This record gives sequence, structure tokens and C-alpha cells, in this order.
Amino acid sequence: MLGIGTLPLALTGAIGNPIPSTTALSVGLVAGILNGLGILAFGKIAAWQGIDISRLTPIAYGMIPVVVAVGAWLAFGEQFTTAKTVGLVAIVIGIYLLN
Repeated sequence: MLGIGTLPLALTGAIGNPIPSTTALSVGLVAGILNGLGILAFGKIAAWQGIDISRLTPIAYGMIPVVVAVGAWLAFGEQFTTAKTVGLVAIVIGIYLLN
């Protein structure tokens, strides 16, 4: 629903700009679908009675950079620099300490 609601705004931004390539549109479509599925999964987990929302939220939002970094490595061959690796390890340790 969020994607449908933002479509008119996205189309107004496209006026006067060149049409993106098919590859760019495909990546945008896949990214939008994955984002929507992530939002639905978060809502489903948040509605589950077995976990407190105050514990779920930092875990879910803390894992976003980890998932993005691993996904970029798998999909696009992004390199893991020392700073990135240290940051991701710090995030995972912080999430562990929250539990």
C-alpha cells in the first residue's frame, strides 16, 4: 500500500527527467517488494505475543545495517573494509547484550 501511495509523488518527480533504464526500474521494483515484505514481517513479529516490542524494535532496526551489508556483498560484490567489519561486529554484540 505504501508503494501505491507514493507512486503519484514518484511520477511527479519524473516529469522533465530522462526515463530510467529497465535495469534501474527492475532494481527499484525488487527493492520496493523486499521493503514491503520486510514491513509485513516486522508487523507480524510485533503482533506476536511471545516478544516484548521494546526488545524487538532495537533488534530489528539494529540488524538493518548488517542485512544491507551482507546483501550488498552477496548481490553486488561489495568489499568488507576493516571499519565496516568492526562496525557490524559492534552492532551484533550490542544486539546480543540487549538480550
